[in-house]
Amino acid sequence: MYFKEGEQISGCYKGNKITLEKFDYLIIDSVFQYKYIISTNREDSRWVLSAFVKLLKTLVSHPIRLIVFILFFPLFFILFFLMIILSVSFFFRPKKFKYTLIVKDDIHYQGFYLPNFMVFSDSDNIGDSHYNYYIAKIDQKLYLKKLPNEHIDWADRAERYLDVTDNATIKKIEQTFSSVFESAVQRKNERTKKEQAQSNHNEQRQLSDQEKQNFMSLAKYCLSEEGQGLFQEKLDTYMTDAAVEETPWMVLYDLMIPYNEDNFHFATQLDWKEGVDELEYGLERVVRFNFGLNLTLPTQGYYNEMDSISSNENIFKDFNAVLNPYGLKLGNIDTGADEYMIIVYKIADENKVKKAVENIAYELVTF
Repeated sequence: MYFKEGEQISGCYKGNKITLEKFDYLIIDSVFQYKYIISTNREDSRWVLSAFVKLLKTLVSHPIRLIVFILFFPLFFILFFLMIILSVSFFFRPKKFKYTLIVKDDIHYQGFYLPNFMVFSDSDNIGDSHYNYYIAKIDQKLYLKKLPNEHIDWADRAERYLDVTDNATIKKIEQTFSSVFESAVQRKNERTKKEQAQSNHNEQRQLSDQEKQNFMSLAKYCLSEEGQGLFQEKLDTYMTDAAVEETPWMVLYDLMIPYNEDNFHFATQLDWKEGVDELEYGLERVVRFNFGLNLTLPTQGYYNEMDSISSNENIFKDFNAVLNPYGLKLGNIDTGADEYMIIVYKIADENKVKKAVENIAYELVTF
């Protein structure tokens, strides 16, 4: 979400259901990293109708069951009446959006301000909605905006946002926001209780043999033999929080992103706003250290100077076009955040790499 610096913004939220305190909680303090999906009410009510239809089909196809139904009709009538009440109650519950995306920005970028904001959509895929709706925090105020779902260059979006004035839509946003907030509070309380229960454990622990094996199963497809040896040394000495029962994303970063003291180049981690030169800088070293190739990869000069790695879908394809003739390709370990963790591997090993990434609890996205 973008606004021009110094622009006068309309659409200030006037209600009291969404407060700055609750909004800041979701952006800063909640356990939700970047997105949360909730079900619509219409889906909740479908089971009632479905159960009634199945009952009718069963009675028609089985005469004996139909006779039993007639004999116990008063009881079935009561049950049927209760089903109607449940169906009506579900149908008239306040409507909510199905998809909510929480974005933590609050940055200034090339003459634009990118606020902290939330996106609301009626589709799992934001690209399928007619409009996407937004709550943004700007200068200690909340604003409701909507944007037509059509291809709009990111620099032009600042002028295309519309105010949300429809009361039904505002109420729907409020109901959705309340559900997400309540879930966030509940999940944070549960996490706090769990952390307190484990407070007597050791503060740090070494990775388990299984965790080490999972990481090494990926390393053997992405690192040179020398790099694998160095990575194994790091695994053997790495310490993580004892209270963590499964590999968290911070462990992934600590192990796979090269630091000054590391002599291996496992992955390239980039924010969604990074340009092509940052991608080229990281991958050039990954390819050279692990596969012994000095390749000329695309740079920012190949593209519009405003293009970022997330705004131009051809960038990753262009990099693969250089790598593929050497039997290599790049992929992204999807951490669920608005970033990329790029690895390079042999095309022939792709299925094995996907499985190895799954073993460390993530998913490999290919281009």
